[in-house]
Amino acid sequence: MTNSRTEIINLTTTLNEFVRQYASRSELLNDDNQVTVSDTQAHILMLLLDSQVPLTNSQLATAMELSRPAITKAVKELLKHAYLTATPAQHDGRVMEYQLTVSGQLVADEHRQRHEATINQLATVCAKYSMADLQLIQQFMNELATRAWETNAPQE
Repeated sequence: MTNSRTEIINLTTTLNEFVRQYASRSELLNDDNQVTVSDTQAHILMLLLDSQVPLTNSQLATAMELSRPAITKAVKELLKHAYLTATPAQHDGRVMEYQLTVSGQLVADEHRQRHEATINQLATVCAKYSMADLQLIQQFMNELATRAWETNAPQE
């Protein structure tokens, strides 16, 4: 199957616009004090909301498939805005365990609501397509992501 250069340019433009709009609308959550929370920070809050026990930096990093330094950076901001509390772990005082504050719970709830709204919007769009169409779209997105990663991978 051969695609014209114009079709590929149009697809590129559409994908770039999607990424730009998605990033500008989904990356920030605001609370009543207009403090912005990154997507990573909001996901940390949601993980803690779902957890029955406090979580450590390592547990959060594993759950989110991010590096411990990335989690540390996000947690520091959450602590600064009093969305989390940190207490030394009983098994090792050097390890901190994080729990939500009341304001952190509010932001986590808001993130969950926005997450559900996004899923519902996607379900509405997906309902217009067959399973074969959706599988083809998924295959296309996976290949696009793989090629983007290969193109932008750090050079050794």
